[in-house]
Amino acid sequence: MSTKVTGIEREPFEYFDIAFLGYNAKLTNYGFRQFLENNREQVRAVYFESLIIILKDGTRLKAIPIVDDRHLGGYRFDQLILFDDNRWLIEWERSEDIRIIKALTMQLSNVPEEFQILKYEDIR
Repeated sequence: MSTKVTGIEREPFEYFDIAFLGYNAKLTNYGFRQFLENNREQVRAVYFESLIIILKDGTRLKAIPIVDDRHLGGYRFDQLILFDDNRWLIEWERSEDIRIIKALTMQLSNVPEEFQILKYEDIR
């Protein structure tokens, strides 16, 4: 059985694919590791070389340090987690990257639009 979404046939989903984007590459990597530590009990596998965390429920989290074809090519995401400090400049400084991720990888998201972008704050 497949699910019909805006005229396109799609297989029913078994897990969510989530992109993780920080204010810059350094904060993306730091936030990715912080997310890993904060959710350690839910983690099934970690692939640091490809910046992927797989949770026990099958959810896959992929860090995107740089928005380009190499980091986005072939991926489809249901959600985007933004990681920044309390200033939240990522929404302004990386607005074009956020738009590109949404436009190129989130057209068939299994998540309602109002929940597609989440914020994860650095609380050092």
